[in-house]
This record gives sequence, structure tokens and C-alpha cells, in this order.
Amino acid sequence: MRRGYSHSEVLSTQFDQETIEHVALMESTSSMITIIMDENQMILDQSNDINIELDAIISEINLYELPEQGTKINMDPFNDEYLATVTPIVSEHDDTGFIFMFESTEQLKNNIRTLTLQFTIIGVLSLFLTLTTLFILSKKLSKPLVTMKSATQMLSEKQSTSIALPVDRNDELGELANAIDHLSNHLQYLKNERNEFLSSVAHELRTPLTYIKGYADVLTKKRNLTDDNKMSYLNIIQEESERLTRLINNLFNLARSDQNKFTIYLEKTNVLEIVSDAIHFFNISFQERGIHVNLDIQSDLNIPLDRKRFYQVLIIIIDNCLKHAGAFDTLKISASDTNNSLVLTIEDNGSGIDEEHLPHVFEKLYRADKSRARSTGGSGLGLSIAKEIIHAHEGTIEMHNVDYSGTKITITLRKD
Repeated sequence: MRRGYSHSEVLSTQFDQETIEHVALMESTSSMITIIMDENQMILDQSNDINIELDAIISEINLYELPEQGTKINMDPFNDEYLATVTPIVSEHDDTGFIFMFESTEQLKNNIRTLTLQFTIIGVLSLFLTLTTLFILSKKLSKPLVTMKSATQMLSEKQSTSIALPVDRNDELGELANAIDHLSNHLQYLKNERNEFLSSVAHELRTPLTYIKGYADVLTKKRNLTDDNKMSYLNIIQEESERLTRLINNLFNLARSDQNKFTIYLEKTNVLEIVSDAIHFFNISFQERGIHVNLDIQSDLNIPLDRKRFYQVLIIIIDNCLKHAGAFDTLKISASDTNNSLVLTIEDNGSGIDEEHLPHVFEKLYRADKSRARSTGGSGLGLSIAKEIIHAHEGTIEMHNVDYSGTKITITLRKD
């Protein structure tokens, strides 16, 4: 339309035959068809031949009601054969005319069809590549996920606690596989620990029950026993019953600690007093073995403790020294007071413990002495219970071999 208006302006200033022919000649080399008419709709010149379609378009236009800027006639490239505009020509001498500009839509339609085909092909290829990429990525992602699902299902159904997952990835799936692998290893460790625990408990329960049943059978079946024999057998049954009771109570305490039901009741306690009470409990054993107890604790040292539970800790530790430290003649118990904590040490000058056993002494049912001799065996639960009681006090307990000889247990407790 701008092109027709430009020609109209030229013809408005020079509306003569030479200018008309020049405009028609210039447009004859373009793809457009230009028709110039006078005011009586007579064709003055044209750039190309006129066909029936162009005649029909021209005949439908009311040329005397055109705006000065001209108008668009056909502008639908999909339904019209031509795109057309008409612009009025008004010369200085009041000579009027009209200039028509036609352009076939065939080339435009061909271009649109070509572009549509190209975009369709590109779209199909893009869709294919996208789906292929998604399929490959989904396989790459889903395969380890399916493997992890199977592994976790095996863990949940207890089919196996030992699984192997690929953990050589450096992404989130690798981290997830690594976490599941750690979980599997931990479950395997717990399974082994549980089996060992149950085996140890079964052994510990079987031993006193065997003694009780054996001596009870002797008492009921043999009628010719002396009173001294009967009393001796009854004492053994009583001792084993007490041992069995202690074992069951210890197992109960450990079960409560594992279920976070191990509660303590704190009260202000004099440290020297509670340690002295524990020492008094073993006075006969100390005298029989010639053991000297050296106390280094201030008399006015008080901290909040569960008196009953902490007394139990002291009994367990001192009893452990008597059973496992070998021959020793000195037991030193000292306490040092710092700003925020109390450090209590219990040290003997016995034979000490092999370094390989030290990291495990506080584990449930662990024994450095695998022979389980009745004279020194114990149940392997005492130090585990002591650790749980100290932890319930928000404290720590450690065992070390001293440089010269013997073993030292260090308990650290908060003062507030």
C-alpha cells in the first residue's frame, strides 16, 4: 500500500503520459502488477497483462469513495488469488486517476507451505530426539532406582541385610545408593550383634538354670544325703538364683535404656559419702585380698546425681576391678572439681586389659575373657549398664591402661 501511495504522489505532480509509462515500465520488472486508470476508469497503462480475476476485483471497487491514502482490497493470502490495493491520484490540474497494485499470493502460499513443511519436519525430529533423550535418561535414572527399590524391599522384608548397590555416581542417586549401602551394612552389623547377643544371653541363662536344675534333681532323687550336703546344694541353688535374678534385672535395665525409658532422679549428693558407701560394700573382699583403698575426694564436694543409679555404677566398676584386674594391692579413687564438671577416676595397679579389648569393654555382653570362667566371667552386662547410667546423667565414661600398670576408669559429670 505504501508503494502505491508513493507512485500516486509522483503521478500527482506529473500526471502525463511519459510519467505514467515510466511507472508502468519500472513495475514490469517486479513481481507486482500495476494498473493506472484515469478518472473514467479507462486504463492508461499497465505493467503486465490483465486477467479475468483482476478485472473482477477492479469492477467490485467503488473508486469514488476512496480515502486519500488509498485502501486495501484483498488482504487474505490464504483465500484470495491476489493481494490488492488502490490509491487515488489527484494532480494539480484536477486530473484524477487511480493506481492499482496487485501481487499474486501463489508465491506467498508456496513459501508458507515450504515453511510449514520445514517446521513440521523440524518439530517431528525435535519430538523424536526429545522422546529418545527422555527414554535414554529415564532408563539411566530408573534402572538404579529400580535396583534400589528391590534392595530396600529385600531389607524391609528381611530377605537379606547384605546388598550391593553401585555407589560410583557423583549425583543425588549416588548419595542415595551410598546411604542405602550404609544402612545395609548397619543392619547386617545389628543382625550379627543381635545374634551374638541372643547367643550370649542364652548361655548366661542356661548356666545358672543348669546348676539349679542339677542340684534340685540331686536333692529330690537322693535320699541318703547328709544335712551338710543338702545345705551346700541349697546354697548353690540360692547363689545361682540370685545370679539369674541379677542377670534378668540387668537385661531389663538395658532394654529400658534402649527404649529411652531409662529415667534418673537427680538430687544433691555428696561425692565422698556415696563413694565411701560403695567402698564399705566391698570391705570384706578388700580385707581378704589385702587391697588398700586410697581416697582423694574433698568432703564438701556435692553434685546433682541419681544416688541409687550412681551407686550402682560404682559397685559395677569396683566389682569389675576385683574380678578382672588380676592381683593388685591398691585401689585409688579421686575426684577433681573444675568450673563446670566433676572428673572421678577409679584406678587399680593390676594387670590391665589388652589394648585390643579396650574399645569394646562397654559393649553389651562383651568379654575380654572368652573362656567364661565362673570365677571371673560375669555376665558382660555391667559396664554396659554403667555407661548407660552415666550417659543418662549427660556424662562420659572411659577406660584406659595406665603407663606403669593397671587400669583407670574416668567418669566426667556435669555439675549443673
